[in-house]
Amino acid sequence: MKIVKLAEKTKEKVETANYRLKRLEKNTIIGYRIFLDLEKIGYHLALVTLKLNNLSQQNKNKILAYGNQKERIHACGIGIGKFNVLFQIIYKTPSELSEEINKIKENFSDNLVEYELIHIENELEPKTI
Repeated sequence: MKIVKLAEKTKEKVETANYRLKRLEKNTIIGYRIFLDLEKIGYHLALVTLKLNNLSQQNKNKILAYGNQKERIHACGIGIGKFNVLFQIIYKTPSELSEEINKIKENFSDNLVEYELIHIENELEPKTI
């Protein structure tokens, strides 16, 4: 959204909106994301959830590092519950997805108890200001 439109929506002067946005970018906003209609550009989205039996800090760091270095991994998260790790994967072909799943299983085989694959057909459009 252009700063002029943001200023209109917040009923602020452009300079004020710009100043406040810059301040938020220093202290609060950690990044921006693009949400694409993946189907239109020939991609698909899947979620791979893992049940790992050892979530030590070292393993958490390994999971996050793995997610950051892989091109097809769009997001990863660590939580609690039956499945405590998730990887969101963007892929073009089923073989790409299969290859990524095999790499995940190989990298976390020491602690992997179970995994589940969920194909995501439609992602909700984010609601922003």
